[in-house]
Amino acid sequence: MDKPAIFDFGEDWSIVFVPYEVNKLMGEIIQSLYPGIGNKNWVVVGHGDFIDSVREINPYEPGIYMPLTRKDVEALKPNRIFLGHIHQPISGDTVVYAGSPCGLDINETGHRYFIIFDSDRNEIIKQKVENDILYFQASLIVFPTENSFELLGRQIQDCIKGWDIQSADEKKARIRVKVSGYSSDRKALEKFIRKEFKNFEFEKEPDISEAKFSDDSDLDFIFEKCLDELLNLGDELETKSMEHEIYNSILNLIYGG
Repeated sequence: MDKPAIFDFGEDWSIVFVPYEVNKLMGEIIQSLYPGIGNKNWVVVGHGDFIDSVREINPYEPGIYMPLTRKDVEALKPNRIFLGHIHQPISGDTVVYAGSPCGLDINETGHRYFIIFDSDRNEIIKQKVENDILYFQASLIVFPTENSFELLGRQIQDCIKGWDIQSADEKKARIRVKVSGYSSDRKALEKFIRKEFKNFEFEKEPDISEAKFSDDSDLDFIFEKCLDELLNLGDELETKSMEHEIYNSILNLIYGG
C-alpha cells in the first residue's frame, strides 16, 4: 500500500489502510476517508504512534511518528485499529500492536505473535510464532535482610512465571538480568543469580553494577522495619515499576545512594 485507501470485504466491513506519510497526522487522513465508509463496520490498518497516557517508545525511530490520538479514536469510533511501528505487542480495547514477529534484539522480549481478526465475532486471535530465539529481561532488587536471598528467589520465580515459557522452549531463551539494591556479599549474590537461572542462557553477564554492598547491621535493621511497612501497603502500589522505584528510593535514603 503506497497511498490511503478503503477496501470493502463482505457486505458489512471495510478496511481503511493508512500507510506512512511524512509529516502527516493519521487522524486527519482517516477523517478524509471517513465519508466513504458509510454505515459499515470498519477497521484501520496503519503505521504510526498511538499517543495515549502510556506510550511505548520505538528505539529504532525516536520521536513522534505519524501520530494517532485518543481523541481521534473516540471521535471516529472504528471497531479496531491495527498499527505497526512499535515492535513490542500492545493490546488495548481498540488499538492493537501485533509487535514484530521475530525479536530483533533483547529489547523485543517475550513470545512473538501475529494477529488474526475474526470479523464475524469482532474478535482478535493471537497466533504464536515459533522462533529459534526468545529474549527476556529481569529487573530485580536485593534487600539487605536476613532472608535476602529468599526474597530475591521469590522475585526470580515470579519473573520466570511471567515469561510464560514452557520447559521445552527454555533452550531458546536468551536472558538479561539487572540487579539493584543492597547486599553484604557480592560473590554470593552472583552465585545465587546464576543458580536460580540455571535453565537459561545469559545474553550477557548478569548486571549487578547498580547493586551496592553494605555490612552495617544497624542500617539493615532500619530497612527491615521500612520493608514491613511497605509490604502492608499491598495493592495500594499501582504497578510493579512503582514498587521497584519506591524500594530503591528507600534503600538509597537509608544506605546513601
